[in-house]
Amino acid sequence: MKVLCPVLAGVLLAANANAGVIISFDEPTLAVGSGQTASFSGVLTNNGLDPVYLNGNNFTFSVKGDNYTFKHLFFANVPVSLSGGESTGSIALFDVRLSTFLSQSPDMYSGTWSLLGRA
Repeated sequence: MKVLCPVLAGVLLAANANAGVIISFDEPTLAVGSGQTASFSGVLTNNGLDPVYLNGNNFTFSVKGDNYTFKHLFFANVPVSLSGGESTGSIALFDVRLSTFLSQSPDMYSGTWSLLGRA
């Protein structure tokens, strides 16, 4: 049985109200089965004029308990900062692996991934 695993992007707001980092996932919805890994990649774009420093990430997921593992690839792939108007190109952002013994029924699961940082 397949489990759909969509993850919605969060938006990092910089100190300037007109600036922010936009996260554009290459594929925001992936279909995986229990025991499989969904690998999310995307482009980060600073749509403001000022540099934005990227300090970390946060992940929430609707799958409960130990039914999944999350592997962030933030420090390996995300740059320390983005200048105004700069984009990363497509980079690996994180992986979500569903447990082989997924106790929740196959369904559409959702989550959020957001960047932490500031101007």
